[in-house]
Amino acid sequence: MSAVVLLPAADRQASSALAAEKIVLHRIDMQVLGSSCAACLIRLEKKLKAEKGVVKVVVSIFKPFKSAIIYDASRTNWKKISQVLAGEKVRADKFRERTVEAVPLVLEPE
Repeated sequence: MSAVVLLPAADRQASSALAAEKIVLHRIDMQVLGSSCAACLIRLEKKLKAEKGVVKVVVSIFKPFKSAIIYDASRTNWKKISQVLAGEKVRADKFRERTVEAVPLVLEPE
């Protein structure tokens, strides 16, 4: 008997969009500074997810408040993402950006 893995709707859409066209994906790993409030960090994650071109986001509500963002470089960039951070009155530290080939099933900050 084989197992069936069901992806959330957002992941299915992201996977089908990637399959339909050649997209250049970038991944940002960072530490979020300026907030330790769980509700604020969850709100930040929701706002980042709403940014056009952002494919997948995770923001940890536990110290050291790490975050990982995967985005389509043809639709958004670090400047736009950092504006979302500034709007929430937080900033990035230990910033690392690189190109990735695919969206991982489980995104975990490094």
